[in-house]
Amino acid sequence: MSKSAARSVGRGPGSGAGAEITPEKEAELLNRIRSKYEETISPYYAASRLWLDAVIDPLDTRTWISLGIEAASQAPATREFNMGVLQI
Repeated sequence: MSKSAARSVGRGPGSGAGAEITPEKEAELLNRIRSKYEETISPYYAASRLWLDAVIDPLDTRTWISLGIEAASQAPATREFNMGVLQI
């Protein structure tokens, strides 16, 4: 995240219109954002919120994809595909 983006995030409600952010405050804000990002990027974080069906070993990727394709080929589409909300 750029410093200007961190600066604009910090100017939310309660920060005062046009309030100047000191370099220390900006660094603190950037560290909080970076810390939250590092915490939530973990597949275990996503799995604990049931956003994932499984956390697989990268070496087993081909097997899992093959199983998915095989299962999909056995069940015909009965309705139009709708992606819904994609959480990345």
